[in-house]
Amino acid sequence: RAAKAHADVVVFPELSLPGYPPRDLLEKRSFLERTEAELGNLAAGTGALHLTVICGTVTCSGADTGNLLYNDAAVLRAGSVVFRQNKMLLPTYDVFDEARYFEAATSQAPLPLGGTTVALTICEDAWNDKQYWERRRYSRDPVEELFQAGAKLLISINASPWHMGKRQLRRDVFATTARRFQAPVVYVNQVGGNDQLVFDGSSFVMLPDGTVAASAASFREDLVLFD
Repeated sequence: RAAKAHADVVVFPELSLPGYPPRDLLEKRSFLERTEAELGNLAAGTGALHLTVICGTVTCSGADTGNLLYNDAAVLRAGSVVFRQNKMLLPTYDVFDEARYFEAATSQAPLPLGGTTVALTICEDAWNDKQYWERRRYSRDPVEELFQAGAKLLISINASPWHMGKRQLRRDVFATTARRFQAPVVYVNQVGGNDQLVFDGSSFVMLPDGTVAASAASFREDLVLFD
């Protein structure tokens, strides 16, 4: 649908390929192999579409110690996976237990995309802005590091569960980030139910002044085109 609408880039949420939270399915080698195979199939499909796809998946870290997986954002273009950004901040509070399954990235890099440079982040990585939170959970700020490295646009893929007031909280957090770096923000969130969690979608695009310029539906799938 995005390709037929002449989109250049289409963005899907955090772990959109295996589903969030995958939990102990990540302990099954067959599940990981199937996930990687389907990523390859999805990448192959971009060859004839003239479209860049960003989606959430898992990647084997290749490490000898620690967790063997990264929670990552894969960039698919021209028939192959051209870029992977691994998640740096792994939440272990509330309903989250990501440090149990994933290895934290130690570094990230800006993504060249469509003539600009993008800060591509995964959920928690964009929720640690020191200008919003009086007390932060983490010492590092991946968004700040990516903008210091030359990023001009933030794309954040998320699996952010819904609760009362959550939609306004997200907009407040990301408006602070947009104004801080004077950059547009693309926020994409999962929608639907998985186990006991409900994801409301409510994706949006913000201008550098924090104004919401486009909004996706809440509690149902949606496709929003933004230039």
